[in-house]
Amino acid sequence: MLPPLLDKSRPSPADKWLWALIGVLVVGQVVALWLLCSQQVQKAEVREAALHAERVAMRDACAPRDGRATCLPAQAMR
Repeated sequence: MLPPLLDKSRPSPADKWLWALIGVLVVGQVVALWLLCSQQVQKAEVREAALHAERVAMRDACAPRDGRATCLPAQAMR
């Protein structure tokens, strides 16, 4: 017969609480990672849209006018 401190045949309530705490921490870390990844994807999409808008604006600004291709606005050419 072992003393109660060394007897591991029956789990203590502290063990159950420890595993519950570990489970909550793991779920919290997964949720935090998902939120971080979602934010990074959203930032990348905004950056990509801004780059696309800049390219379209540059293409429109560099379109041929009066037979000449220039990247200056029409007002600056006068």
